[in-house]
Amino acid sequence: MTALARRLSPHLTDDDVSVSPMRGNRDEALSRLGAVDPIAYGKNRNFVDGSVTGLSPYIRHGVLSLSDVRNHALDRVDHRGEAEKLVQQLACTDYWQRLYAALGPRIWDDLEDYKTGFLASDYAQTLPDDIARAETGVAAMDHFIRQLTETGWLHNHARLYLAAYICHFRRVSWQAGAQFFLIHLIDGDPASNNLSWQWVASTKAHPVFEAAPRNAQPIYVWDAQDVARRQWALKRCVFVLECLADMDVSIIEGRPEDVLKGRDIYLAASVDPYIRGIIAQLGPRARVIADRPFAELPDDADMGRFFRYWNRVRSSAMRRTDTIAEIGRGDQP
Repeated sequence: MTALARRLSPHLTDDDVSVSPMRGNRDEALSRLGAVDPIAYGKNRNFVDGSVTGLSPYIRHGVLSLSDVRNHALDRVDHRGEAEKLVQQLACTDYWQRLYAALGPRIWDDLEDYKTGFLASDYAQTLPDDIARAETGVAAMDHFIRQLTETGWLHNHARLYLAAYICHFRRVSWQAGAQFFLIHLIDGDPASNNLSWQWVASTKAHPVFEAAPRNAQPIYVWDAQDVARRQWALKRCVFVLECLADMDVSIIEGRPEDVLKGRDIYLAASVDPYIRGIIAQLGPRARVIADRPFAELPDDADMGRFFRYWNRVRSSAMRRTDTIAEIGRGDQP
C-alpha cells in the first residue's frame, strides 16, 4: 500500500516514511465503534489518556457516519442523557461542516479580529523549523508534535494545547499551524481543523430519499494535483488507500472533471469548495447523494456560536435515526 501511495502521489518526499498505526478498513472502524463507552467518554474525555473514541479518521473518510456513532451511543445507555456529551461532540463536527458549507474558501480567512492585543500582521506567516522538527525544547509540545507527525492523530486537547503554544507563545499565524496539521492528520478536515484553530487564536469564537442504483460501479478519482495541493503526508495517503482497498472500488487517476465528463454519476455530497466546484462543472448528469442530516436545523438558525446551534438541534440530535441518502441535482451541490 505504501508503494501504491507513492506512485499515486509524486509530491511525497523520500523522508516521509511514517504510516499511521490506525488501519483504514471497515472492520477496524466497527471494532473501535463497538468499544466506545459513552458514559466513560462523558466522564474523562478531556484527559489525554481518557476514553476518547478514536473514530475521527473513519468519520472523515466516510467509513462511519456521525449518525452511526450517535446511534451506537444511544444503544449503549439506559437513558439518553448519559450519551449527551458524546452526541454533543458529534454535533460540533456537524456544526463545523455547516459553517464550512457557508464559508467556502473564506475558511482560511480571519473571521474576526484577533482579541490578543496584536494585529494579524504581528504573527509569523510560516511555521518555524524547530516546531516542524519537534525541537522546540518544550518537552510536552515536542511529544505532541512527534505523535502528530508519526501517527497522524492527536487527542483533541493535545491539538488545542499545541495550537495555543504555536499561536500565543510563538506568535505564529493560525493558518500556518492549521496547514501543518492538515499535512499530517489522517482525519484532517478544513472544517473542524481550521475553525478550531481560529477558536484558539481568537479569530472565531466557539463556534425525498433514495439510494444510488445497486448496479452502479463505484470509483474513486485520485487527483494527484489536488493531493499535492493539500500536501497530504504518506500516512494520510496510505490510510485513504486502505479504506478504498476494503471496498469494491476502482481507483482512477486523473482530474475528476476529465475522468467523469460525459458519465451519469452519483457523488457524495460535500462541503469542500473543490468538490462542490467539480459537481457544478459536471452539471445535471451528476446526482448528489447526501446522508440524512445529523440533526434538524431551521433555516433561520443563528450559526454564530456552537451553543446557539446546539440549543436548536439538541432535541433532534439526541434521537436515533437511519442513515438514508438523499439525491439532488448536480447543479445544486
